[in-house]
Amino acid sequence: MDSGQGPTLQSLVFMLRSIAVEDGVQGYVLNRSQVDNTLERRSAAAPPDASILAVVVLFGMSRQDSSTLQTLEASAASMSTPASTFKILIYDNTPGGRGRETLSDRCQYYVSGSNKGLAGAYNFALHMAEEEGYEWLLTLDQDTKLGQDFLDRLFQHARDLSHDNRIAAIAPCVADHGVVISPHSLFMGFAKKFPKHFEGLSERESAAINSATAWRVSALRAIGGFNPLFWLDYLDCWVCHAIHRLGKRIYVDSTIVINHELSLLDKDKRMKKERYANFLIAESAFYDLYKTRIDGLFLTLRISCRLVKQIVMGEDTQFGLLTRNFLKRRLLVSKAARIAEWRSSVEPVCQ
Repeated sequence: MDSGQGPTLQSLVFMLRSIAVEDGVQGYVLNRSQVDNTLERRSAAAPPDASILAVVVLFGMSRQDSSTLQTLEASAASMSTPASTFKILIYDNTPGGRGRETLSDRCQYYVSGSNKGLAGAYNFALHMAEEEGYEWLLTLDQDTKLGQDFLDRLFQHARDLSHDNRIAAIAPCVADHGVVISPHSLFMGFAKKFPKHFEGLSERESAAINSATAWRVSALRAIGGFNPLFWLDYLDCWVCHAIHRLGKRIYVDSTIVINHELSLLDKDKRMKKERYANFLIAESAFYDLYKTRIDGLFLTLRISCRLVKQIVMGEDTQFGLLTRNFLKRRLLVSKAARIAEWRSSVEPVCQ
């Protein structure tokens, strides 16, 4: 993925069409009825079976305290799909683990020898999914709340979309206390929400957060799995971008709404300073490596606006100081030097 390459003819067409029309207008998006007319769907035969491996990554939290595991197991208990097609992998990044509590038959518990973040856990799960023949990998953080019918609806989409290899992922609407945080359509470095209750495909590049997104296993393998350099932050952005570059799409269903606490929305209460610094350096590296020069300029502008907002809102001065330092870094340090610094900081985690 060389960010120095110019836009392809296909991307220019998407860009021009995106500028010319508004959300919800035919040509910008394919809604469910349009997708149904173009999918390489099953005929009158019985629906294909679907198989999903769900991975829940824990760190510093017990199984009982994870809202993700509690709601996922409740959804699994009530689903109509045979249990043999669904499995939960609990991947514990906590040093030594947090105990092997009694697990249901569909759960498997694994303790990592070292914390390699989300990328290490998801790659472990991807290998398991391939070895055991699962078609989809559902990635989950530890603090997501799923609806009781989540798995039934996800399995229905997995069956319906099984033969359409254009589609590499299925993403629900994710909200944090009513604020929609995923998925989004991307244009010129800015994220735009999908229309309310939208269900279908976007012709623009789309982005969805890791938690509650189901990825087609074959598509993940085609991009080489989860990039370990983005071991924690911006991993979802990297995967979505890699999938888009592969010519694949994300199927969005905004009628499935789940709740997820995004630490970035409430840094004072949910985020440590070290995590915010990791977010900033990963954000900068992603744009330096995979986005255009114009996108990079928009990022620098956004960081400037972020700093002003932090000052006006009276956020913790340490967060403001980090933002200011990273803004100076983008203005005064060369792109090559920024990338080299980032690589040296994350490579020990990847080993």
